[in-house]
Amino acid sequence: MAGDPPDILLEPRLAQIGLLEFHRAEEAISEGERCVKRMRPVIEYTMENVARLFAKS
Repeated sequence: MAGDPPDILLEPRLAQIGLLEFHRAEEAISEGERCVKRMRPVIEYTMENVARLFAKS
């Protein structure tokens, strides 16, 4: 990622859920949804700017 970093990096807060705790999937999915809601303004702003860049090409 260092050579081509992402435009947006979503980082849900999942430190309390272990890698093999599949029974906690619903909790992980809910946190993923909360993460997207927190980052929504950044996502929308980035998507608008990317669309403008492609429109100019």
